[in-house]
Amino acid sequence: MTTPGRAALLIAWIGGVALLALYVQQHLKISGDLRLFMPSPKTPVERLLLEEIGEGPASRLLLLSLEGADAAALAQSSQDLAAALRKNAQFRFVANGENQLDAVPEDLLAYRYLLSPTLDRSKLDSEFLRRELAERQRDLASPAAGFLEPWIPRDPTLEILKLIETWQPAKEPQRLNDVWFNARGDAALMLVETAAAAFDPDGQQAAVEALQRHFERTRAHAAVTLIASGPGAFSVLMKAKTQNEAQWIGTIDTVGIIVLLLIAYRSVRYVLLGVLPLASAGVAGLAAVGAFFGAAHGITLAFGFTLIGVAQDYPIHLFSHQHPGAPPLQTARSVWPTLATGVPHFRCHRACAARMLYDLRACGCQSHDSLFTTTIARDQCPGLWRFTRAFTAGLEPRCASAS
Repeated sequence: MTTPGRAALLIAWIGGVALLALYVQQHLKISGDLRLFMPSPKTPVERLLLEEIGEGPASRLLLLSLEGADAAALAQSSQDLAAALRKNAQFRFVANGENQLDAVPEDLLAYRYLLSPTLDRSKLDSEFLRRELAERQRDLASPAAGFLEPWIPRDPTLEILKLIETWQPAKEPQRLNDVWFNARGDAALMLVETAAAAFDPDGQQAAVEALQRHFERTRAHAAVTLIASGPGAFSVLMKAKTQNEAQWIGTIDTVGIIVLLLIAYRSVRYVLLGVLPLASAGVAGLAAVGAFFGAAHGITLAFGFTLIGVAQDYPIHLFSHQHPGAPPLQTARSVWPTLATGVPHFRCHRACAARMLYDLRACGCQSHDSLFTTTIARDQCPGLWRFTRAFTAGLEPRCASAS
């Protein structure tokens, strides 16, 4: 192949990788939903179980603790923070021990007569409504008028108040200054339900950041500190820690392999041709996952990238068998039968059996079958990724030799 032809092939190769990377950026969604690690639901009960694990109220709850100041300052901070969070759409429910009618979730208001025991003893007739409205007249003349007046037009029988009284737990945290405190009295307690699902790291991250902003604005004393615990807080913490460690490890690995290739082959061209198979295999695998599944879990990608180094074997085999004066394409043809044992194509099983002692990586070819047939999306994604990655990387030596 002429020099212009080689340059054109290299440019086309890099351009193809760039286009695939653009496709991946636009179509592949990185998910943090741990339900992808469970078998696909087949029955209504299984679907309900998976939905509740990720989106149920219990999985969305955050337990907050305000500490570091006296009880009065902590109580004031709790009340101000609760009032601010109730106005934020990122939080569905906020409770800190205050007896407020608006503490009942808005979604339950339409079902208050079904939930209340009132109609178990009485009929919703004209006589019942007359008695209730007469009581509301007396309430409006009482000191509680300012508290009840906004609710009378939408709930004239005050079923919400009856529900709150019914739902009072038999045992709850102690109250100081009308808010919950721990047993020692040195920490004000709150419960917050986020609108984002527990396994939505981005949504939980936004909720935690909004919580921190409101806390900074509403705390009554500079010494007050906020501690958050719960599934959402754990997911945010693990996401930040994992990303930080992955960036450091990825940077060190990238610099290490480039330095190693430079030391071994003393050629920038070989470094470029050695890195391209890694990029090509990884991007091609991600593009296949995006086309077939549309989403992949972050843990799956992290695990997949730890195994992608096998793609580096192919160009290293080519470079290490290259002799002075020998055409690279001829070298590629001579090592191709050995490299083909690690490529999961239609001859994979026969190649694995014939060359297992020569190349132990061949044993991994047959693992793709079990990954494709599993019902767990987390295993199907890396199965397709590994298949596409190995197939793409296996073709690279011929392209590299021609380039």
